[in-house]
Amino acid sequence: MIDYRRLSRIADSCTGFMLQALLPSLRYLTSRSAPAVAATGLGSASVAYITLSDSDGATAVRRVGLSTRYIVPVLLDWKLHELRVWALSLDADEERQAASRTHTRIAERLRDLALRQGGIYIKGAQHMCAQPIIAGEYVSVLRTLMSYQATQRTDWDLQTFREDTGLRMVDAFQSFDPEPVASASLASVYRATLPDSTPVAVKIQARTVARFLQVDLWTIELYYDLLACLIPGLRLGWLAAETRRHMNEELDFVQERRNSEEAAEQLATEFPRSRVIVPRAFPALSGPRVLTMEWIDGCRIDEVRQRLPHVNVAAVAELVQRVFAAQLFVHGFVHVDPHSANLFVTPTGALAVLDHGIYRRLSDELRVNYARLWLAVLAGNRADIQRCTAALGMPPERWKVVAVMLALAPGMDIPESGNARRRLADDKSAARSLASLTPAQRAAASQRAMALGGGIAAHSAFLESIPRDLLLVLKANNLLRFVNDQLGAPVNRFRIIGEYAQRGAAATSRPSMWLRINTAMAPWLERHARRSADSLSRD
Repeated sequence: MIDYRRLSRIADSCTGFMLQALLPSLRYLTSRSAPAVAATGLGSASVAYITLSDSDGATAVRRVGLSTRYIVPVLLDWKLHELRVWALSLDADEERQAASRTHTRIAERLRDLALRQGGIYIKGAQHMCAQPIIAGEYVSVLRTLMSYQATQRTDWDLQTFREDTGLRMVDAFQSFDPEPVASASLASVYRATLPDSTPVAVKIQARTVARFLQVDLWTIELYYDLLACLIPGLRLGWLAAETRRHMNEELDFVQERRNSEEAAEQLATEFPRSRVIVPRAFPALSGPRVLTMEWIDGCRIDEVRQRLPHVNVAAVAELVQRVFAAQLFVHGFVHVDPHSANLFVTPTGALAVLDHGIYRRLSDELRVNYARLWLAVLAGNRADIQRCTAALGMPPERWKVVAVMLALAPGMDIPESGNARRRLADDKSAARSLASLTPAQRAAASQRAMALGGGIAAHSAFLESIPRDLLLVLKANNLLRFVNDQLGAPVNRFRIIGEYAQRGAAATSRPSMWLRINTAMAPWLERHARRSADSLSRD
């Protein structure tokens, strides 16, 4: 009997290998001249067609063509903007306004492309709008995709479940609702009940995402390279690499289950389960593309005012900031995608943390230096900000950009003299002043960060210098700021950050891996030694 599932995986591997082999040649073409757009677009479509089946190949060609249809106008629009600025001799204000209009048009085209293509294009747009430094137009336009709802065929999901678990729905569950309760860019979630009547959530990956993953990633990388060719100084290779890394992680539901189990153990040391919940997984009903979890009653955190009016919003907002501050500054195992769709609030006011696909395990050095950087920013200590910026692998002369990027504080006074320094432990005024910023002031700070960057080339070089794990931490910081704003900014998140950063900076080392393994195995070793001793005594 032919194992079509195995053949399909082999074909996917061969497809990825062919695309990776051809990519350097096509990148060379794009680096030589802008007219290579048509040639590379045709080349990508041809590779997609010859490496996939007839029906999939035709679909892949259409996807490449659709991307080209949206991306080429983006490139032309930017070049025309540069030409207008040069030809009309615009002053600084006029140039800023023209740039804003251009950025808005480009962001709208990228949003429309993501909506047409779905899958990783949605994830890419979500990742882009959460970057620590990006023009405000992209944030406001692309942030609407954070609540994106996709549609996929239920019969395909049922087939995926059977392939991954070896079970039919009727055999695995007492009941199964074929109408998904949520459908995101990569997966849909269904409600079901186990034979013992336990309610569960069944997350099933969209088949089309994995099918066209290599073609879509390759197309995105190709156009990143083309953007770098047409816009001198723009370097997006790091973003392409991060997109590939994220997607491979998010599509691995086995690793997501492991992440959730470790996060649950970690958070149990800080918060009771009555306050913070990580849904338990059911390994026997899960697989690489299926994750069956404990069902959590509640709503998204951005809907809590409407759907759970009796819940104390300020308490929930504080809990969110504490959970992620503990992960980041104290434990170093961090959920780096904390947007509102991944945070649920139960009717009792507990916080449920969902979607554990993307985590980062920070080194002690990075974790401690990041904690010290926050303390320096909150204390207004310029020398310490510069020192910590350099310790984190970023250019120390960019300390102002780093400070604004972290706290979005346009009016921060960062003196050089020791007498003028404000210490968080003694004076909470810095944290209070940062928390009192209005949305308009934060937007102005974001624009200031862009201006401090010194142009596209300097901007790109700076982002490229940020360690990849730290970049995701900064992205998570932006998402948490947005969640707090969605709830009406009821808590001073800087006070909470300062509290946990002090704990993190003091905890300069965690137990080594071997010590943690030995500690975990100690009860088992003790039982084994006792049984051996009993056996010897009987002999």
